[in-house]
Amino acid sequence: RNSDPWTSNTTPMKRSCLALLVLSLTLAAAFQIDSSKISVSGLSAGGFFAAQYFVAHSAELCGAGIVAGGPYYCAQGDMTTATTDCMSQPEMLDLKTYINAADRFASEGKIDATSNIRSKPVWLYSGQQDYTVYPGVVKVGQQFFEHFNARIGSEYGVESGHCLATKGYGNDCPTSFTPWINDCQYSAAEKIFEHIHGPAKHSVQAPADTYEFDQGKYTEGSPQSISLSQTGYYYIPPQCRHNGTDSVDGNSTGTACGLHISFHGCNQGATVLGDEYVTKTQYLEHAQARDIIVVFPQVQMDLFMNPSGCFDWWGYTNEDYAVKSGPQMKFVERIISTLRRGAEL
Repeated sequence: RNSDPWTSNTTPMKRSCLALLVLSLTLAAAFQIDSSKISVSGLSAGGFFAAQYFVAHSAELCGAGIVAGGPYYCAQGDMTTATTDCMSQPEMLDLKTYINAADRFASEGKIDATSNIRSKPVWLYSGQQDYTVYPGVVKVGQQFFEHFNARIGSEYGVESGHCLATKGYGNDCPTSFTPWINDCQYSAAEKIFEHIHGPAKHSVQAPADTYEFDQGKYTEGSPQSISLSQTGYYYIPPQCRHNGTDSVDGNSTGTACGLHISFHGCNQGATVLGDEYVTKTQYLEHAQARDIIVVFPQVQMDLFMNPSGCFDWWGYTNEDYAVKSGPQMKFVERIISTLRRGAEL
């Protein structure tokens, strides 16, 4: 008689262990990320950070959307430069400095080779009434990516202020004040996804619920130590879930989906706006229409190092802020790595 509980076909122990194994495999395969469709975007400080993350991880990412953000390494580790030259003095910006910095960091192995930017889609936006981050700053950012032969899309013709433009929600288009989401009858999120990921696959519908996640799982210390909130948000379109029963088309497709990370601007985190940036910027609707999972990392204010609650594009975390080893850069990389395994955050 075989009394080994691991080889017997009838023991409760084996049945329980097999059940746990099946459960763990099911959870691990909750969804599948198409690694060729990972992208980033952001507004203002989030736009600078999106450019920063895309340049550093250009081998892994397929594209970027930059709204009211400037060139990579614009601030050069200096807050004064960030809040003057990089926002309202485009004539002071030296394109060669930013190109040389990217090439130097790449040669030192601190970021991916800049050759990876070639042919990848980058979409840039600046409103004609934006007097916070001047259109000229964004155009220097465009020149940076043109130098590396990115596939450029841009929009400088909308009469908007400093904002993320939407169709049907927010302040009057030419204004620049909280929540920095304006009704311009123009959806920046739609244009970002269209340029990077192509036309919609499904009709645009109201999204399902978003999920919260503990950002502390992806930081080396407390998230607050690098000015991150405890809680972030993400959205998984129903059709992206494996073994599900509902989708935007009524079928369970379990399709491999893209992944997009959206970085909010200063004073736009959940500690200020609640979920307004997450739910009202129209990222969710247009991501769902293209089979894309979206993550919304959250920064919070820190009186001493980050009083306006911005992502770090000038060096308040440490001098490595613009390369892969930067604290917030590693945080985002860990989020992407987790989702690429098909695991929930």
